[in-house]
Amino acid sequence: MPQILHLEASPKGERSVSTAMARAFLEAYAQKHPDDELRTLNVWSDDLPRFGPVHANAKFAPIMGEERTPSQVKAWEEVTGTISEFDAADKIVVSCPMWNHGIPHALKNYIDLIVQPGLSFGFVPEKGGPAGLLRDRPTQLLLTRGSTPVDVPHDFQLPYLKHILHFIGIEDVRVLVAAATMKGPDEREAYREEQCALAAEAAGDF
Repeated sequence: MPQILHLEASPKGERSVSTAMARAFLEAYAQKHPDDELRTLNVWSDDLPRFGPVHANAKFAPIMGEERTPSQVKAWEEVTGTISEFDAADKIVVSCPMWNHGIPHALKNYIDLIVQPGLSFGFVPEKGGPAGLLRDRPTQLLLTRGSTPVDVPHDFQLPYLKHILHFIGIEDVRVLVAAATMKGPDEREAYREEQCALAAEAAGDF
């Protein structure tokens, strides 16, 4: 059965608009595709490896003509396992707030785990340079930001996510952005409900 991977990038739980949008999207999707398998991965989870010195040295050891140490072998198994779990998904949903005009560091850590030469991207001579090695699949971005419009120079959230997905081979990227979450108390809940309704509607053809 098709597998859906939801990458949850907000640590705010019930207070998160991006998470609420994802839940509305996935609930609507499940009604239409009740047999599909859904997995949610909160990238803040303690179970997710943190890409650090041992992972970086494991990455470059073969490039430098060195053998990996036992600790590096174990670290690299964490990397390849994370990539395998990502690549097993037939569809991907990413819910993500904007932090400091970019993405939360926990999502960046996840990206640093799965974007690896020879595994998710590589040099493809017929394309004249680096190209994605993973298969294309439908990917829905559900993004929030307090007051930053789309298509402004200081938006490093949406352009980066689209670029990195393209870099590993994913072209079918759909986007829904809630760009005004910092509203007053009287408007905030209505805006949240409106964005959740749009997310549920977007699930219709996913």
